[in-house]
Parts: sequence; C-alpha cells; structure tokens
Amino acid sequence: MNFLSAFFAPIKANINMVIGVLVLSTVLGVGLYVWTLRAEVSKQNEKIATLTSDKKNLNHEINLLREGLGVAESANKASQETIAKMLEERKKADAAVAALAKKDLANTQKINDLNAYIDLLSKDPTNDGALAPVLVETLKAIKQRKEGK
Repeated sequence: MNFLSAFFAPIKANINMVIGVLVLSTVLGVGLYVWTLRAEVSKQNEKIATLTSDKKNLNHEINLLREGLGVAESANKASQETIAKMLEERKKADAAVAALAKKDLANTQKINDLNAYIDLLSKDPTNDGALAPVLVETLKAIKQRKEGK
C-alpha cells in the first residue's frame, strides 16, 4: 500500500489543491455576486425613491388639474347659461323688431293715406272751411320735414 499511497499522494495533493482553488473561487465568485447584487439593490432602491417622488409630484399635479377642470366646468356651465339667456333675449329683440317694422309699415301707410287725402282736399277749391288754413300750415310743416330728411 505504500506504493499506492506514494503514487496517489501527489495526485491527492493536487486534488486537494484543485478542491481548495474551486472552493476559494466559489467563495470569491459568490462574494462578487453578492457585491454586484447589493450594488443593483442600491440602484433599484434609488430608482424606487425617484419613482415614489415622481408619483407624489404627479398626484399633486393631477389634483391641481382636477381642481382646474372643476373651475373650467363651472365657467363653462355659467357661459352656457349666459349664452342661452342671450339667445332668448335675441329672440325677444327679433320679435320686437319685427313687430315695430310691421307697425312702422302700417304707420307709413296711414301717413301716405293722410297725405293723399290732404293733397286731395288742398286741390279742391270748394274746401275753404275753418280747418283749411291749419291743414295748409300742417302740410307745409310736413313737406319741410321731408325735405330736411
């Protein structure tokens, strides 16, 4: 057995050295992996902190936008109510203008009829009643007003 022990002794030493190197490299590899993981965890924690801060800022901005939207909706509602009232007033004004135009047309027709009647009376030589001088003066005033326009 001495022969075998002597023969295997260098191999055994080499195997022990290989095992030692493997154990040492495994320990160093695991240490390097743990160190890399810690660095990655640190980076991820920084990203989480940044994202948390960004989320807080975005939530604040969302709340501001919601408040602004509420104000805009209120203003829009008020504007729509104002526009509806203005349209109603416009309808009333259009109806009043149409009514006034109708009355103006009727009054113009009456004035024309009266002018024609006055002209007829002023051309009649037998019409020299008590109102004739008043009618002549009125006629002169009407003609002057027409010429002034």
